[in-house]
Amino acid sequence: MLSYTSTYERLISKKFQKKELEVLKNFGVTFFYNGSIGVILQYWDYILSVEELINECVQIRETLLESSFNIWNCYYILCTDEEKTIETVYAMERETSSFRKYVIRGEIDLKRIPFLDDTIISNPQNPLLPDPLDLSDKLVLDLYSFILRNNGENQKLKKEAIDEALKLVLTERG
Repeated sequence: MLSYTSTYERLISKKFQKKELEVLKNFGVTFFYNGSIGVILQYWDYILSVEELINECVQIRETLLESSFNIWNCYYILCTDEEKTIETVYAMERETSSFRKYVIRGEIDLKRIPFLDDTIISNPQNPLLPDPLDLSDKLVLDLYSFILRNNGENQKLKKEAIDEALKLVLTERG
């Protein structure tokens, strides 16, 4: 249950709220919602086969559709602490008949779910690329000033302004 508990806690930390949906009571799942994303959370033990889980997932989807719930931004997260082969996990996650599905075997798997990944990116820019607005280069500074003078930050530059900018570049770089 460790994978289930860590997923449950991550959902809560990401401001998802547990919702009691009467239509899902018989399925043994927990439903979370954050205002735009729905998550169906289930513990996957050895009793249920992949085929049974897929059928249950389709039934849950149909049940939510019948109750007029918007299912288009819902995810089905299966948590297991048992060793599942990569083929089994792949078969479950790639099966497309209902929801987008994730199999969580450990906390590291949570990083594969975009809305649950809590990796902090300290420098989102690619360190291999130069700063796109390096104003220490005179040409870049001149072009940037030209764009500002011609209101290029707020509107598309006219052909005449672009021609003028090209002339500026060609004269400076020769």
